[in-house]
Amino acid sequence: MIYDIAIIGAGPAGMTAALYGMRAGMKVLLLEKAFPGGQMVSSNYVENYPGFVGISGAELAMNMKKQLTEITYKTGEILSLNLSESVKILRSSKEEFQAKNVIIATGANPRKLGFPNEERLTGRGVSYCATCDGAFYRGKTATVIGGGNTALDDALYLANFCECVNLVHRRSEFRGDATTVEKVKENEKIHIYTEHIPIEFVGEDVLTDIVLKNTNTNETVSIPTDGVFIAIGYQPNVSFLPDGILKNETNEIITDKDLMTNLDNVYAIGDVRRKELRQIVTACSDGAEVISAIRRKVNV
Repeated sequence: MIYDIAIIGAGPAGMTAALYGMRAGMKVLLLEKAFPGGQMVSSNYVENYPGFVGISGAELAMNMKKQLTEITYKTGEILSLNLSESVKILRSSKEEFQAKNVIIATGANPRKLGFPNEERLTGRGVSYCATCDGAFYRGKTATVIGGGNTALDDALYLANFCECVNLVHRRSEFRGDATTVEKVKENEKIHIYTEHIPIEFVGEDVLTDIVLKNTNTNETVSIPTDGVFIAIGYQPNVSFLPDGILKNETNEIITDKDLMTNLDNVYAIGDVRRKELRQIVTACSDGAEVISAIRRKVNV
């Protein structure tokens, strides 16, 4: 069988594309390495997805998967792709598939610090998304780690409702744009720790403190904090892709306005592509948009 579209990755972007493709009468193949849901499965509580007052990421993922009643869903790791011909060939660890269009929806993972208890405290005070989890720290103390625009924006965002925000950066100067840096410095709620690096998270069931080290003096200080937001970048999941797909300096796939890559009929959606906001709702938007783009192209 030659599928109309083959989607690699069953996160919110991939599942939305599968849903819209299915409803458009297309033959849809959805390939997932492990389990559906992507990063949202690790979210204990999702409050900012329209239509739900509150839902776990795992439950939201299962709800999305239940809607995919007329597609082909397969699990397995992609071993090779031939994307140069009109009919694309996808080889997984289990079988081979053919498709006219390929949508890459493999997401990106936040860069981690690598502390021994980082995984254990994730969702219990450690987060990688201020927009997702910031509201849980209303009236509390939060700490942001990073020096780029994302970290600066996160600190400003959290200062809207947190009592105190600590901003930790390993260098003496921030890497963000000058206007945002000035806003951060002028905000009385934001306490800046430049030339400091985090070296330990403290807490058993929940995070209670973060230990910082001064990069000049090697002196350490323990700061009480209810939450820490790690904003040191993302790692797009692109290691399986063949050479030839255009990416930027941080390995995000570059797409045009129709979400197509530089290869004909090869698209990228969700966190794997170059974009500013990484949220479940924006991933779903990409999934809907890409099917619309494919339909327009077919009808040309």
